[in-house]
Amino acid sequence: MRRHLWDEFQPYRQLLTKWAVQQTAELPPDDAARVIDALLDLALHFRDGEIIKRLRYVLLANNRSFLAQAFSNAAIDPRFGSYIRARLYTWLATNPPQQLVELVAEVCGGVFGEKEPVTALVRLQRAALKTKDADSEILAKAFTSLAIKHRRIVFDTVIGGWLGKPATERAGIVAVLGLASTDDGITALCGPDGADISNPRDRLGLVTTFRRALKREDTREAARKILGTWERVAARGLLPEDLVIEVLGASLAPDLEDNIMQRYLENGALDVRTFWGKVFVKAAQCFAEQKHQTV
Repeated sequence: MRRHLWDEFQPYRQLLTKWAVQQTAELPPDDAARVIDALLDLALHFRDGEIIKRLRYVLLANNRSFLAQAFSNAAIDPRFGSYIRARLYTWLATNPPQQLVELVAEVCGGVFGEKEPVTALVRLQRAALKTKDADSEILAKAFTSLAIKHRRIVFDTVIGGWLGKPATERAGIVAVLGLASTDDGITALCGPDGADISNPRDRLGLVTTFRRALKREDTREAARKILGTWERVAARGLLPEDLVIEVLGASLAPDLEDNIMQRYLENGALDVRTFWGKVFVKAAQCFAEQKHQTV
């Protein structure tokens, strides 16, 4: 009956679309979800992209998380999953607004990413390349969600793939910064109590990624901000303080000449007894070693 109505009253299809989509913003969640399901069926059956576009417009402004959950469920639905997955990819093809980038990321971090992590990561890569905010909390949450459930797949894809290619390096850096900004992400990166980065060789990949993030103009500020939060990571015991100092010192060492430590030292004063004073000492040692190796 729904398809017949849409087919028979084509002159009124735009009016019907506008009315039906508006109900998704006004009805209780369970009813709104049923309306979205029906609208997605119509969009697929009639290849009517205007329905999806209208859903995005209305719910992005009113309830992005609800829309993301609906699209995440739809992405694995055998009826219209392939249609929704294709839309998630093409939406980020050119120069999408940040709201749309974060919608796609949130969809990928939901049940879609849980059930189809490899497919979701393809779309998350594009989101990470297109995001204007390298420290977006939505992207960080999406990468963390996937890393909790599919750690090996995420690491093989991000570290073994994205970071190794210039065209996708930014996506890899954004992914690692996102993980480094959440407790669960840090545990995924470093292992429980830092077990996976307990020696210099094991933490070289993480340090190298942080250095690359600090070097890139489009990720530098996000990296400085996120690394600055690792003082609290040590204070809360998520990672041992001496290990955090090792990672931060080695990561910040190449930028000592740019006076990067002034950002972290209280009132710009150096006190080697404080956390950031110890980081400075470690960074200076690493910097000296690098200089010695190049002589």
